[in-house]
Amino acid sequence: ARLAEEREKLMEISNMLRADLNRAMADGASPAASRDAAEAAAERATREVGAQYEAKLGEIEGAMRELISQNRALKAELRRWTSLDAAALPLAESRDGPPHTSDRPGGS
Repeated sequence: ARLAEEREKLMEISNMLRADLNRAMADGASPAASRDAAEAAAERATREVGAQYEAKLGEIEGAMRELISQNRALKAELRRWTSLDAAALPLAESRDGPPHTSDRPGGS
């Protein structure tokens, strides 16, 4: 869906550039004026595309900050669970006896 939106925007910019060029050519402007109009249209398109990428970059950075925050919270939760398991382990061993070793001959 996002690629389709990007394609639509690029097609719109392309159509605007083509319309500007056709308008400049239809006005019977000199080649220098046509070139200036084309350069102005290209500059406008470059600014628009640049602004779109800046906006996307902002979205991506925001999403990354959110993921970093979630990652920190998950790590803290994991540490908490790990410490609870470690604290519960000696209790389980004292109830059940020492950890069992292999019953096979030669096992420790």
